[in-house]
Amino acid sequence: MRASITPPSSKPLATADASTAKDGHGATYTAGVPTAPECATMFEYLQRSVQRNPTGDFLGHRPKGADGVVGPDYEWQSYETVFGRIQSLAAGLLHHDMIAQTTDANERILGIYMKNRPEWVLAHYAVMYAGGFSVALYDTLGADATPYVLNQTQVATIVCTSAELPKVVQAKASSPALQHVILCDVETKPEAVDGLTLWTMKEIEAVGAEHPAFPTPPVPTDIYTLIYTSGTTGEPKGVPLRHSNLVHAIAAINDR
Repeated sequence: MRASITPPSSKPLATADASTAKDGHGATYTAGVPTAPECATMFEYLQRSVQRNPTGDFLGHRPKGADGVVGPDYEWQSYETVFGRIQSLAAGLLHHDMIAQTTDANERILGIYMKNRPEWVLAHYAVMYAGGFSVALYDTLGADATPYVLNQTQVATIVCTSAELPKVVQAKASSPALQHVILCDVETKPEAVDGLTLWTMKEIEAVGAEHPAFPTPPVPTDIYTLIYTSGTTGEPKGVPLRHSNLVHAIAAINDR
């Protein structure tokens, strides 16, 4: 016997808005009333996940062995553990005034420059906890584009690994706002380099644990992250993604 198949919803995927039609341009199609997001911001989604599943696995990575080869097994951090680290990292950033509001837009911005790893997520949510947002730097931006992004955003602090540090030091020469670099893959605090104060992530977390701070929750219209294009048609262009963009995308996926 064939399994029963639930017929698709009779709700139309989109309908034409005739009032938007004009010469040389057809009507705009709308999807009707969208499903309301379950949470207003991504920070609310994070808080809800921590409350619902505190001991569940959240961030995992496969550590490298002594030979430098990535192992087969994951090491996991729970939602509760990760959120605690986010709180401490955010408080440490605030205590050392590493994400002071920019002079032109009064925004708290944290630069993140590394390949995929758990600390990327920690840094991203830490600045969100503190009332700001992240801007990602990546190799395909190019050497000239990195100072351009840093100067446009007035980033004072970058979180990176030792692999990216030489490029950050190189960018400092033409990025006067940049003051701090937080290394997330070393245990020992490095010395200052070319006008930059270097820190370890564990060091900032320890400071934050001693000086806790209340969160500054975002609102839906706040920027979630700022993504720069690779600049194939000129200088890189910053594209802001807002919390409302993300939560409505989640609602749309759930609705499908």
